[in-house]
Amino acid sequence: MTVAVDGERILDIETHHLAGAAMTPENEAHVRWAIRHLSGFIGFPAVEEGARSTFQERAQDWLIRCLGSHAALDPRQRNQRFLEEALELVQARGCAESEALQLVRYVYARPAGEVAQEIGGVMLSLAGLCAASSHSMTESGERELARVRGRMDEVRAKQALKPTLASGADA
Repeated sequence: MTVAVDGERILDIETHHLAGAAMTPENEAHVRWAIRHLSGFIGFPAVEEGARSTFQERAQDWLIRCLGSHAALDPRQRNQRFLEEALELVQARGCAESEALQLVRYVYARPAGEVAQEIGGVMLSLAGLCAASSHSMTESGERELARVRGRMDEVRAKQALKPTLASGADA
Protein backbone atom coordinates (compact mmCIF):
# COMPACT_ATOMS: atom_id res chain seq x y z
CA MET A 1 0.00 0.00 0.00
CA THR A 2 1.32 3.43 -0.88
CA VAL A 3 0.38 6.75 0.66
CA ALA A 4 1.10 9.89 -1.37
CA VAL A 5 0.84 13.62 -0.83
CA ASP A 6 0.34 15.71 -3.98
CA GLY A 7 1.45 12.72 -6.05
CA GLU A 8 4.70 12.28 -4.08
CA ARG A 9 5.07 8.91 -2.38
CA ILE A 10 5.66 9.33 1.35
CA LEU A 11 4.95 5.88 2.75
CA ASP A 12 5.03 2.33 1.42
CA ILE A 13 3.69 -0.50 3.56
CA GLU A 14 3.78 -4.17 2.73
CA THR A 15 0.47 -5.03 4.39
CA HIS A 16 1.02 -8.77 4.33
CA HIS A 17 3.89 -8.36 6.82
CA LEU A 18 2.03 -6.27 9.39
CA ALA A 19 1.71 -7.87 12.81
CA GLY A 20 3.27 -11.06 11.47
CA ALA A 21 -0.11 -12.26 10.27
CA ALA A 22 -1.58 -12.90 6.87
CA MET A 23 -3.43 -9.82 5.68
CA THR A 24 -7.15 -10.41 5.39
CA PRO A 25 -9.40 -8.02 3.49
CA GLU A 26 -10.81 -6.83 6.83
CA ASN A 27 -7.34 -6.18 8.29
CA GLU A 28 -6.24 -4.39 5.14
CA ALA A 29 -9.30 -2.14 5.32
CA HIS A 30 -8.40 -1.27 8.92
CA VAL A 31 -4.79 -0.52 7.92
CA ARG A 32 -5.94 1.72 5.07
CA TRP A 33 -8.32 3.56 7.42
CA ALA A 34 -5.56 4.04 10.04
CA ILE A 35 -3.10 5.39 7.47
CA ARG A 36 -5.62 7.84 6.05
CA HIS A 37 -6.54 9.12 9.51
CA LEU A 38 -3.00 9.16 10.91
CA SER A 39 -1.75 11.07 7.88
CA GLY A 40 -4.47 13.67 8.37
CA PHE A 41 -3.71 13.90 12.08
CA ILE A 42 -0.02 14.71 11.48
CA GLY A 43 -0.89 17.29 8.87
CA PHE A 44 -0.50 15.37 5.62
CA PRO A 45 -3.53 15.44 3.32
CA ALA A 46 -2.76 11.87 2.27
CA VAL A 47 -4.29 10.34 -0.79
CA GLU A 48 -3.97 6.63 -1.28
CA GLU A 49 -2.72 5.58 -4.70
CA GLY A 50 -4.72 2.88 -6.41
CA ALA A 51 -1.56 1.03 -7.39
CA ARG A 52 -1.83 -2.61 -8.37
CA SER A 53 -0.01 -5.08 -6.15
CA THR A 54 3.46 -6.00 -7.34
CA PHE A 55 4.10 -9.30 -9.08
CA GLN A 56 5.99 -10.47 -5.98
CA GLU A 57 3.01 -9.65 -3.72
CA ARG A 58 0.55 -11.39 -6.04
CA ALA A 59 2.82 -14.43 -6.38
CA GLN A 60 3.29 -14.71 -2.61
CA ASP A 61 -0.45 -14.35 -2.07
CA TRP A 62 -1.08 -17.18 -4.53
CA LEU A 63 1.60 -19.38 -2.92
CA ILE A 64 0.09 -18.91 0.54
CA ARG A 65 -3.44 -19.64 -0.70
CA CYS A 66 -2.29 -22.64 -2.69
CA LEU A 67 0.30 -24.24 -0.40
CA GLY A 68 -0.37 -22.68 2.98
CA SER A 69 1.89 -20.30 4.90
CA HIS A 70 4.33 -22.95 6.09
CA ALA A 71 5.27 -24.22 2.63
CA ALA A 72 5.03 -20.79 0.99
CA LEU A 73 7.33 -19.14 3.53
CA ASP A 74 9.69 -22.00 4.44
CA PRO A 75 13.20 -20.95 3.29
CA ARG A 76 14.41 -24.51 2.57
CA GLN A 77 11.36 -25.35 0.46
CA ARG A 78 11.59 -22.05 -1.42
CA ASN A 79 15.34 -22.66 -2.04
CA GLN A 80 14.63 -26.13 -3.41
CA ARG A 81 11.73 -25.03 -5.61
CA PHE A 82 13.73 -22.06 -6.95
CA LEU A 83 16.72 -24.27 -7.79
CA GLU A 84 14.42 -26.80 -9.44
CA GLU A 85 12.84 -24.11 -11.63
CA ALA A 86 16.23 -22.58 -12.50
CA LEU A 87 17.54 -25.99 -13.53
CA GLU A 88 14.42 -26.67 -15.60
CA LEU A 89 14.90 -23.33 -17.36
CA VAL A 90 18.54 -23.94 -18.30
CA GLN A 91 17.72 -27.53 -19.24
CA ALA A 92 15.00 -26.23 -21.59
CA ARG A 93 17.59 -23.88 -23.11
CA GLY A 94 20.04 -26.71 -23.78
CA CYS A 95 22.33 -26.75 -20.74
CA ALA A 96 23.72 -30.26 -20.26
CA GLU A 97 23.65 -31.98 -16.88
CA SER A 98 27.45 -32.10 -16.90
CA GLU A 99 27.57 -28.28 -17.27
CA ALA A 100 25.12 -27.86 -14.39
CA LEU A 101 27.17 -30.17 -12.16
CA GLN A 102 30.39 -28.29 -13.03
CA LEU A 103 28.70 -25.02 -12.06
CA VAL A 104 27.44 -26.53 -8.78
CA ARG A 105 30.98 -27.59 -7.88
CA TYR A 106 32.34 -24.15 -8.91
CA VAL A 107 29.79 -22.26 -6.79
CA TYR A 108 30.13 -24.46 -3.71
CA ALA A 109 33.93 -24.25 -3.81
CA ARG A 110 33.61 -20.52 -3.05
CA PRO A 111 32.34 -18.70 0.06
CA ALA A 112 28.61 -18.04 0.28
CA GLY A 113 27.52 -14.62 -0.93
CA GLU A 114 25.23 -12.02 0.63
CA VAL A 115 21.55 -12.81 0.00
CA ALA A 116 20.32 -9.40 -1.22
CA GLN A 117 23.26 -9.04 -3.63
CA GLU A 118 22.73 -12.57 -4.95
CA ILE A 119 19.02 -11.85 -5.50
CA GLY A 120 20.07 -8.85 -7.57
CA GLY A 121 22.47 -11.07 -9.49
CA VAL A 122 19.72 -13.60 -10.19
CA MET A 123 17.42 -10.85 -11.47
CA LEU A 124 20.11 -9.37 -13.72
CA SER A 125 21.06 -12.79 -15.05
CA LEU A 126 17.44 -13.74 -15.71
CA ALA A 127 16.83 -10.42 -17.48
CA GLY A 128 19.90 -11.04 -19.64
CA LEU A 129 18.86 -14.62 -20.40
CA CYS A 130 15.38 -13.42 -21.38
CA ALA A 131 16.80 -10.72 -23.64
CA ALA A 132 19.19 -13.20 -25.28
CA SER A 133 16.30 -15.57 -25.99
CA SER A 134 13.76 -12.90 -27.01
CA HIS A 135 11.40 -13.65 -24.11
CA SER A 136 9.77 -11.07 -21.87
CA MET A 137 10.56 -11.80 -18.23
CA THR A 138 7.48 -9.83 -17.13
CA GLU A 139 5.08 -11.38 -19.64
CA SER A 140 6.37 -14.89 -18.90
CA GLY A 141 5.90 -14.37 -15.15
CA GLU A 142 2.41 -12.92 -15.54
CA ARG A 143 1.40 -15.72 -17.92
CA GLU A 144 2.64 -18.39 -15.49
CA LEU A 145 0.86 -16.82 -12.52
CA ALA A 146 -2.38 -16.65 -14.51
CA ARG A 147 -1.92 -20.28 -15.61
CA VAL A 148 -1.44 -21.68 -12.11
CA ARG A 149 -4.17 -19.60 -10.45
CA GLY A 150 -6.86 -21.88 -11.80
CA ARG A 151 -4.95 -25.08 -11.06
CA MET A 152 -4.45 -25.05 -7.29
CA ASP A 153 -5.51 -28.67 -6.75
CA GLU A 154 -3.14 -29.84 -9.49
CA VAL A 155 -0.27 -27.76 -8.10
CA ARG A 156 -0.90 -29.07 -4.56
CA ALA A 157 -0.86 -32.68 -5.80
CA LYS A 158 2.34 -32.12 -7.77
CA GLN A 159 3.95 -30.35 -4.79
CA ALA A 160 3.17 -33.30 -2.52
CA LEU A 161 5.23 -35.58 -4.80
CA LYS A 162 8.33 -33.35 -4.80
CA PRO A 163 11.22 -34.26 -2.56
CA THR A 164 12.13 -32.09 0.40
CA LEU A 165 15.84 -32.68 0.50
CA ALA A 166 17.89 -32.85 3.70
CA SER A 167 20.26 -29.98 4.28
CA GLY A 168 24.00 -30.61 4.51
CA ALA A 169 23.76 -30.46 8.31
CA ASP A 170 20.90 -33.00 8.33
CA ALA A 171 22.43 -35.42 5.84
